[in-house]
Amino acid sequence: MSPNVRALRLDAPVSPELLARLRSDLAAELDALGVSGDACDAVLRALARRSRALADFDADGLRRYVRRLVDRWLLRAVERLALPEPPDLATRRAALLALDVGRVWPDELMNEPSPGFLVALQGALPVAVPPAAPLAMPAQPLHAAAMPAQPTPGRGHFRLRRLAVFGVSAVLVAGAVWMLSRVFAPGGLSAVEYTLMALFVVNFAWIALSFWSALVGLVVNLRGGDLAGLAPPLPREIPLTAAFARPLAVVMPTYNEAPRRVLLAVETLYRELDALGVLNAFEFFVLSDSTDPDVWLAEEAVWDDTRRRLGATGRLFYRRRYQNHARKAGNIADFCTRWGARYEAMLVLDADSVMSGETVVALARLLATNPQAAILQTVPRLVNRYTPFARAQQFATAMYGPVLASGYAWWFGPDSNYWGHNALIRVAAFAAHAGMPVLPGKPPFGGHILSHDFVEAALLRRAGWRNYLLPQLAGSYEESPPSLLDHAARDRRWCQGNLQHAGLLRARGLYGLSRFHLLNGIMAYLASPLWLAFIVTGLVAAVQGKFELPVYFFPDRTPYPVWHVMDPVMARWLLGATMGVLLVPKLFGWWAVAARRDTARGFGGAGRALASVIAETIYSTLSAPAQMLLQTRAVREVLRGRDAGWQTQTRDDRGMPLRACHAGLRWHASLGTLFAAAAWYVYPGLFGWMLPAVLGLWLAVPLAWLGARPALGRNLRAWGIFVTPEERTLPPVLVRLHTLTAAHPEGAIRPALARVLESPVDAARHLALLSQLPPAELTAPMALARCRAEEALPSTLEALFPRELQASALADRRAVMRLVARCATPPVAAVHGVSREDR
Repeated sequence: MSPNVRALRLDAPVSPELLARLRSDLAAELDALGVSGDACDAVLRALARRSRALADFDADGLRRYVRRLVDRWLLRAVERLALPEPPDLATRRAALLALDVGRVWPDELMNEPSPGFLVALQGALPVAVPPAAPLAMPAQPLHAAAMPAQPTPGRGHFRLRRLAVFGVSAVLVAGAVWMLSRVFAPGGLSAVEYTLMALFVVNFAWIALSFWSALVGLVVNLRGGDLAGLAPPLPREIPLTAAFARPLAVVMPTYNEAPRRVLLAVETLYRELDALGVLNAFEFFVLSDSTDPDVWLAEEAVWDDTRRRLGATGRLFYRRRYQNHARKAGNIADFCTRWGARYEAMLVLDADSVMSGETVVALARLLATNPQAAILQTVPRLVNRYTPFARAQQFATAMYGPVLASGYAWWFGPDSNYWGHNALIRVAAFAAHAGMPVLPGKPPFGGHILSHDFVEAALLRRAGWRNYLLPQLAGSYEESPPSLLDHAARDRRWCQGNLQHAGLLRARGLYGLSRFHLLNGIMAYLASPLWLAFIVTGLVAAVQGKFELPVYFFPDRTPYPVWHVMDPVMARWLLGATMGVLLVPKLFGWWAVAARRDTARGFGGAGRALASVIAETIYSTLSAPAQMLLQTRAVREVLRGRDAGWQTQTRDDRGMPLRACHAGLRWHASLGTLFAAAAWYVYPGLFGWMLPAVLGLWLAVPLAWLGARPALGRNLRAWGIFVTPEERTLPPVLVRLHTLTAAHPEGAIRPALARVLESPVDAARHLALLSQLPPAELTAPMALARCRAEEALPSTLEALFPRELQASALADRRAVMRLVARCATPPVAAVHGVSREDR
């Protein structure tokens, strides 16, 4: 026995009978506190020293007395910390249990706390939220005049840039339309051919704009970049705390994601900023909208573990909404309305976001010197996936993305768009001018705006704020869906959100380029059905020509029969021009890489990079028909009024069964056969022209299956195909993330009710978080859960609380306490003062 334990004994002996009785009656309490062995006798003797009347208490009275005694001792210890916001009783109890005081600090319980214990106690306090700092965030009118909040800066040179880009795009479209008219000229133009030309104009206009943007981006990249009108960043010698009167918030919204994965991304950035010496300028939030009760309780546990490991009490916060109103937009809005006045700006992340500390600091320093900037948007690179589909996406983003993004930034200027994450946003401007309205009608076109980021950027721009795209900043990453069908599932939700923007194009006061961003998002999904309509219309025109009878002796032309014919030479020229406009931007990306030896080395050298460009072009060409049909189906579902809902995105390289690929793509091969038969019947040469599209449809199922196989992706990596700079030389931030992931792997998620009813630490933490931020109102499911908790027994829990009711039960403190009283293990019940009669 240690000297400290011996010091707790009384000079006057305590009878063995009283010690035995105390040990029996307080067994659950002692077990919850981790008190055992010699420490148990020492603590019991200390209790007896506190009150000579212990023998007069009955069992329940004894437990209540001891609980009050421990609570008073804990309160005095917490008062010694002199915290600005004293924690409540539930939070103090949770900290005491988390410390495992009986085992780790056996000499501290019921004695004068040592300085070391006080430090540990402060670190163990699960402070989930900071003091309230509300900021109004009114919903913005869309069809009423809105006065700018500040003068709009001059944009003359950006107007000239836009005029140049749109002008040359229009010239290119006009040339392509002239070529198409010459294709049909020999036989005259029919109604079907006019339709074909109209579809061609709409489709070709968007790829022409991308072509010229990529060319501009190539020039900008070769010249070393362009700040697009931004003032230089704040000098490094000036600390961020001096540049901003309030801290910056890092916010991580999450919805039923793997908790450990989300918190490790936050921890990575936390450690990055700490290593740079700027941590005191930032606070961190995990903003949960999770509806799965098991995920919710796991988030609480992982957050608490991360907070304690980092020593981040009062800097790393956690908030779960009880009703995920308006989805992600509502999640961010809730943060702004509760704590927005506390922060100067917020770095908005996504569940798969990773950002380096250097990049975040660079954003902050740019925001400090550009007071009219509301959004600074980075261009994330795709990383961390190994399937062939995802690796092709990662390679395309790394190879072609920089030239396209640089071109867009060059002519977007202060009217750039916002992509919803990996961006730094000025909180006051965002709250004042980016509140999302609710659209009239029902989903999919009415209700809450799904693709809120485009609209938020447009509303901020309407108010006179600037939004910038910053492709020159590296160190911003996200992850790609691992397979074609997972990509299609995410695309379905994005499709509905973008098509919703059709009702916003006429909103009053929006800038022309903001309307362009909305229209561009709509066209990103309408392009697929329009291309499909173009193909079908072309086949109809060809079949029509096959069956059309000649017109004899046309009086004003020739005495010979007139057949419906096309100009095959001009048709080949038009096909070549179209393919060039589609594919040459890929070569622009390769050119920008090959021009710099260090950059090319990241792709394995210029030659290996070119080989990967060719492989990616073949793969994307064969995959494009399947994606076209999947997007067409998504558009059709939206137009038919089907709501996409809100599903969790797949983020793991788990492969895709062949049966699932066949179920998702079973009609593609049949449609390919129909196209092939029609083309062959009209003219075998037409079948040759359509062969890439037909092959893509025939091979849709095996391509999707092979594209989801991680082993094949690793083989491609070994062969040097689709290699990216982030793979060849892992950036330090990804090294840190992978190291943390290896040290803290994602474990199995325990059932939520089992956590609360079997683990004193989990139960105390959960009740502490409920006490800090309780529900605003009692909902009907919460009331039902409260009633059922009054009747609950361990044997009836599963029947009374199905999964759809568990989250509501765990959101109501009274329901949780009744469940603890009736169903919890003795240590859990002991912590919360439940008597045996209650049980």
